[in-house]
Amino acid sequence: MINGLKEKYYKNPTILILGSLPSKISIEKNEYYGNPKNQFWKIISNVFEGETIEFKSYKDKEKFLEKHHIALWDVIKSADRKGSLDINIKKEKYNDLYKLITKFNINRIYVNGKKAESALKKYLKQNNIKDIHYTLLTSSSSANTRYTLNEKISNWKKMLLENK
Repeated sequence: MINGLKEKYYKNPTILILGSLPSKISIEKNEYYGNPKNQFWKIISNVFEGETIEFKSYKDKEKFLEKHHIALWDVIKSADRKGSLDINIKKEKYNDLYKLITKFNINRIYVNGKKAESALKKYLKQNNIKDIHYTLLTSSSSANTRYTLNEKISNWKKMLLENK
Protein backbone atom coordinates (compact mmCIF):
# COMPACT_ATOMS: atom_id res chain seq x y z
CA MET A 1 0.00 0.00 0.00
CA ILE A 2 1.37 3.40 -1.06
CA ASN A 3 0.44 6.50 0.92
CA GLY A 4 0.25 9.88 -0.81
CA LEU A 5 1.35 13.26 0.47
CA LYS A 6 -0.32 15.61 2.91
CA GLU A 7 -2.26 18.47 1.35
CA LYS A 8 -0.18 21.55 0.54
CA TYR A 9 -1.78 24.94 1.11
CA TYR A 10 -1.06 28.34 2.57
CA LYS A 11 -3.15 31.31 3.66
CA ASN A 12 -6.46 31.61 1.86
CA PRO A 13 -6.13 29.24 -1.10
CA THR A 14 -8.73 29.89 -3.79
CA ILE A 15 -7.50 27.36 -6.35
CA LEU A 16 -7.18 23.62 -5.74
CA ILE A 17 -5.27 21.43 -8.19
CA LEU A 18 -5.82 17.73 -7.68
CA GLY A 19 -3.57 14.97 -8.93
CA SER A 20 -4.23 11.26 -8.70
CA LEU A 21 -1.42 9.83 -6.52
CA PRO A 22 2.18 11.12 -6.38
CA SER A 23 4.92 9.27 -8.21
CA LYS A 24 7.39 7.15 -6.29
CA ILE A 25 10.01 9.91 -6.69
CA SER A 26 7.62 12.57 -5.35
CA ILE A 27 6.77 10.43 -2.32
CA GLU A 28 10.45 9.75 -1.61
CA LYS A 29 11.26 13.49 -1.86
CA ASN A 30 8.04 14.46 -0.03
CA GLU A 31 7.41 17.01 -2.78
CA TYR A 32 4.47 17.50 -5.08
CA TYR A 33 5.51 16.88 -8.68
CA GLY A 34 9.00 16.00 -7.47
CA ASN A 35 9.86 13.94 -10.53
CA PRO A 36 11.94 16.30 -12.69
CA LYS A 37 10.36 14.76 -15.81
CA ASN A 38 6.87 15.86 -14.74
CA GLN A 39 6.07 19.13 -16.47
CA PHE A 40 3.80 20.56 -13.73
CA TRP A 41 6.16 23.30 -12.49
CA LYS A 42 7.05 24.41 -16.03
CA ILE A 43 3.38 24.60 -16.95
CA ILE A 44 2.08 26.32 -13.82
CA SER A 45 4.86 28.92 -13.74
CA ASN A 46 4.25 29.72 -17.39
CA VAL A 47 0.51 30.09 -16.81
CA PHE A 48 0.85 32.51 -13.88
CA GLU A 49 4.13 34.26 -14.63
CA GLY A 50 4.18 34.17 -18.44
CA GLU A 51 7.44 32.24 -18.54
CA THR A 52 8.92 29.00 -17.34
CA ILE A 53 10.62 29.52 -14.00
CA GLU A 54 13.61 27.41 -13.05
CA PHE A 55 12.89 27.05 -9.33
CA LYS A 56 16.04 26.72 -7.23
CA SER A 57 14.36 24.75 -4.46
CA TYR A 58 11.08 23.26 -3.34
CA LYS A 59 10.81 26.20 -0.92
CA ASP A 60 10.69 28.50 -3.96
CA LYS A 61 7.90 26.37 -5.41
CA GLU A 62 5.99 26.66 -2.14
CA LYS A 63 6.36 30.47 -2.21
CA PHE A 64 4.99 30.44 -5.76
CA LEU A 65 1.94 28.44 -4.64
CA GLU A 66 1.33 30.84 -1.77
CA LYS A 67 1.67 33.91 -4.01
CA HIS A 68 -0.98 32.55 -6.37
CA HIS A 69 -3.28 31.09 -3.67
CA ILE A 70 -2.91 27.55 -5.01
CA ALA A 71 -3.45 24.43 -2.93
CA LEU A 72 -2.21 21.02 -4.10
CA TRP A 73 -3.50 17.62 -3.11
CA ASP A 74 -4.34 14.28 -4.59
CA VAL A 75 -7.70 12.61 -4.85
CA ILE A 76 -6.21 9.29 -3.80
CA LYS A 77 -4.94 8.98 -0.23
CA SER A 78 -3.50 5.48 -0.62
CA ALA A 79 -3.53 2.61 -3.10
CA ASP A 80 -1.72 -0.43 -4.36
CA ARG A 81 0.49 0.49 -7.30
CA LYS A 82 3.51 -1.03 -9.02
CA GLY A 83 5.78 1.72 -10.32
CA SER A 84 4.43 5.24 -10.76
CA LEU A 85 1.96 4.99 -13.64
CA ASP A 86 -1.68 5.84 -12.97
CA ILE A 87 -2.87 2.81 -14.94
CA ASN A 88 -1.34 0.59 -12.22
CA ILE A 89 -3.37 2.11 -9.35
CA LYS A 90 -5.61 -0.42 -7.61
CA LYS A 91 -7.66 -0.51 -4.39
CA GLU A 92 -7.63 3.23 -3.93
CA LYS A 93 -8.78 5.06 -0.83
CA TYR A 94 -9.62 8.75 -1.04
CA ASN A 95 -8.62 11.92 0.78
CA ASP A 96 -11.32 13.98 2.49
CA LEU A 97 -11.43 16.58 -0.24
CA TYR A 98 -14.76 18.03 0.81
CA LYS A 99 -13.36 18.98 4.21
CA LEU A 100 -10.51 20.97 2.62
CA ILE A 101 -12.73 22.61 0.01
CA THR A 102 -15.27 23.80 2.56
CA LYS A 103 -12.61 24.91 5.06
CA PHE A 104 -11.36 27.62 2.69
CA ASN A 105 -12.80 29.86 0.03
CA ILE A 106 -11.74 27.50 -2.76
CA ASN A 107 -13.76 28.53 -5.76
CA ARG A 108 -11.87 26.80 -8.57
CA ILE A 109 -11.01 23.11 -8.62
CA TYR A 110 -8.90 21.54 -11.33
CA VAL A 111 -7.94 17.92 -11.90
CA ASN A 112 -4.57 17.14 -13.43
CA GLY A 113 -5.35 14.34 -15.86
CA LYS A 114 -7.99 11.72 -16.51
CA LYS A 115 -7.05 9.33 -13.69
CA ALA A 116 -7.47 12.16 -11.16
CA GLU A 117 -10.83 12.93 -12.75
CA SER A 118 -12.08 9.33 -12.63
CA ALA A 119 -10.94 9.02 -9.01
CA LEU A 120 -12.69 12.30 -8.15
CA LYS A 121 -15.91 11.07 -9.75
CA LYS A 122 -15.73 7.89 -7.65
CA TYR A 123 -15.03 9.91 -4.49
CA LEU A 124 -17.98 12.24 -5.13
CA LYS A 125 -20.34 9.34 -5.88
CA GLN A 126 -19.15 7.33 -2.87
CA ASN A 127 -19.80 10.32 -0.60
CA ASN A 128 -22.99 11.47 -2.34
CA ILE A 129 -21.51 14.93 -3.01
CA LYS A 130 -23.17 16.84 -5.81
CA ASP A 131 -22.11 20.46 -5.26
CA ILE A 132 -18.47 20.25 -6.34
CA HIS A 133 -17.64 21.42 -9.83
CA TYR A 134 -14.23 21.02 -11.41
CA THR A 135 -12.32 21.49 -14.65
CA LEU A 136 -10.19 18.81 -16.29
CA LEU A 137 -6.63 19.80 -17.24
CA THR A 138 -4.34 18.01 -19.66
CA SER A 139 -2.08 15.78 -17.59
CA SER A 140 1.30 17.32 -16.78
CA SER A 141 2.89 13.88 -16.65
CA SER A 142 5.80 13.22 -18.99
CA ALA A 143 4.03 9.92 -19.74
CA ASN A 144 1.37 12.04 -21.48
CA THR A 145 3.15 12.23 -24.83
CA ARG A 146 -0.02 12.96 -26.78
CA TYR A 147 0.60 16.69 -26.20
CA THR A 148 3.74 18.82 -26.37
CA LEU A 149 4.75 21.01 -23.45
CA ASN A 150 3.50 24.08 -25.34
CA GLU A 151 0.12 22.43 -25.98
CA LYS A 152 -0.17 21.57 -22.28
CA ILE A 153 0.68 25.17 -21.32
CA SER A 154 -1.91 26.46 -23.78
CA ASN A 155 -4.58 24.12 -22.36
CA TRP A 156 -3.81 25.09 -18.76
CA LYS A 157 -3.81 28.82 -19.60
CA LYS A 158 -7.19 28.48 -21.26
CA MET A 159 -8.66 26.49 -18.37
CA LEU A 160 -7.12 28.40 -15.45
CA LEU A 161 -7.16 31.95 -16.73
CA GLU A 162 -10.25 32.03 -18.92
CA ASN A 163 -12.49 30.07 -16.52
CA LYS A 164 -12.22 32.37 -13.52
